[in-house]
Amino acid sequence: MVNAAKFFGYNFKGRDEDNNIIVELKNTQDDLIVGENARRMYQLLNVIEFNSTRKRMSVIVRSRQDDSIRVMCKGADSIIIPLLKKGQDKDIKKTSEFLDSFSKEGLRTLVIAEKYISPEEYSAWNKEYQRALVETKDREEKVMAVSEQIERGFTLVGTTAIEDKL
Repeated sequence: MVNAAKFFGYNFKGRDEDNNIIVELKNTQDDLIVGENARRMYQLLNVIEFNSTRKRMSVIVRSRQDDSIRVMCKGADSIIIPLLKKGQDKDIKKTSEFLDSFSKEGLRTLVIAEKYISPEEYSAWNKEYQRALVETKDREEKVMAVSEQIERGFTLVGTTAIEDKL
């Protein structure tokens, strides 16, 4: 996925001293964009870990450029597609065709989706999430329930396919 992102002009450069994620952008002519638009910085707010029950992983980041908050999720198509917001039938159909083609080649696939949320929505959700993380009774179930609240209404981004060499 890192190589695909780099191909499309997004080059992960690392993290700064404040642990912000730094991404360098390139334009379509493969030249660096100059000035302040050349780099994007993202504050990693939360990581909702993958497990075999959820079959997905999400990260929540805040853009240091405009303070927008984005939830990005990757996982099995059978899990992610039902989490997409309505009105994406054409994109879902085309993605399903790619997924079928990839699976016929024996490739392992993931679907990627994202959404933007307001700072108020994030703040309210994060309070519940932090409470669930410190629960002593039924912690995993509570974390999963709170995670599911934020992991819906996504916009389809695309799919990946890799050869599984296990």
